[in-house]
Amino acid sequence: MGAGGGKISLLTIIKVIIMVGAYGYLGYMLITFDHYNDLVQSFQHVTTAQISLFVAALLLMPVNWGLEALKWRTLVRQLQPFTFAQAYRSVLMGLASGFFTPNRILDPLGRVLTLKEENRASGVLYSLVQTLAQSFAGCVFLAVALMLLPSANILPSDVPIGTLYWVSGVFIALITLLYFTMPLWASKIRFKRSEKIDNILRAMAGITYPVLIKVSLTSIVRYAVYSLQYFLMLRFMAVDITSFQALILIPINYFLISVTPSVSFSSELGIRGAFAMLLLGAVTTNTVGAAMAAVTVWAVNYIIPVITGSTLVAAE
Repeated sequence: MGAGGGKISLLTIIKVIIMVGAYGYLGYMLITFDHYNDLVQSFQHVTTAQISLFVAALLLMPVNWGLEALKWRTLVRQLQPFTFAQAYRSVLMGLASGFFTPNRILDPLGRVLTLKEENRASGVLYSLVQTLAQSFAGCVFLAVALMLLPSANILPSDVPIGTLYWVSGVFIALITLLYFTMPLWASKIRFKRSEKIDNILRAMAGITYPVLIKVSLTSIVRYAVYSLQYFLMLRFMAVDITSFQALILIPINYFLISVTPSVSFSSELGIRGAFAMLLLGAVTTNTVGAAMAAVTVWAVNYIIPVITGSTLVAAE
């Protein structure tokens, strides 16, 4: 009885930490954000066509996280029966737990709360798999962008092209190699000193290549949806960019964001805005609009889901 009470108490503490952290950080974010004037100006004098672009980007938000839930369900079903509704709930809870941590490293903590207790440790590693799957999707789009880049000649002169190709190539190779070799090395490694760790490795080995391919395809579609949201928001902010330019610049922009560490909300949004202004400044003079598009698409995809996820954590 005492042991069971201890477990419940620990879960309660975790829920309180997630709730306080998510809402506290959201409040801090709203108080310290210093670009409200730019956002207000961006929403002034908009046309009906521009409003429709914003609404379209907003409506794609549940699609974006629905695809993430589908990917998570595909993985977790290797451990236990899992419905799409459970997966969506799990993803939103993960958003809440990771929101206030650097690079959202505690996202798995919220996700695994919906799993059976004996599957939670394996669920943390499965969360790593889905993160790598999304990184692999980014690599696919980045590779396409780099192939199209020479014919477009649109990057600003202060971007070191050679370094970009070299770093991108190493990144693509490492992510692809790690992602597709996980089932192989997990099936070979045995940890005799700990049965629990050995069971986790066997659970990892249960992720077959057909499962990885399905997760990869879902990740690619999700990446396309998120990029479309960004493109729609750029057009809403009156940034004059073509779909061909977006196909090149958006993946490079996301790649630079992903390899740049962020330790807080303000630094993350600063990074997003800075890269948007640097890259998109090569094709438009509306660099403020480019930065505001980066901030707004981030807010659209995180604020409402984080609030919802925090509520779900409390109810779990």
